Amino acid sequence: HHSLMGATIETSWARGFPLERIQDEKTRGTVVAIKDVPMNNVGVIQYCADTNPDIDAVHRLTKPLPMSFLEESMSSPVLVPSTTAAPYNAQATIHHFPSFFATLLPITVKSRVSDIWRAYYAAPLFRDIGISLIFAPPKINQIRTAHNYIGDMKAEGDLYFKSD
Repeated sequence: HHSLMGATIETSWARGFPLERIQDEKTRGTVVAIKDVPMNNVGVIQYCADTNPDIDAVHRLTKPLPMSFLEESMSSPVLVPSTTAAPYNAQATIHHFPSFFATLLPITVKSRVSDIWRAYYAAPLFRDIGISLIFAPPKINQIRTAHNYIGDMKAEGDLYFKSD
């Protein structure tokens, strides 16, 4: 979704995206239709964040920040097809009533990655009950506290190697 949302860093990816697929052009996304989506079919809206978005440690260690996305006036929300699992996080995210079950985070994984695993597990359930995930243009400008990127990378290890 980063490429469809006009990310200012080329070949950007979301935290939790399988590393072996980053260079795969088929994972960049394609706009197949522009249409209105009834809000009663939307389970989750994930807003992008400008400046210091939720990206993984490998991204932070290899790409410069800040990073921005196209403004709402220049971009439309992106509906994730029901046949696709996409990592969404716990920041700048709205869960509508039908997806409230997906606000629960697993406690058997590291907290750094619990929201991403939750998104992957929720995707087929969303499909089964007929709701969708949407990525929307940024509404926030995120300034993060300092991170230990190597520590983050260790905590994200399972996402790098087990999310595909």
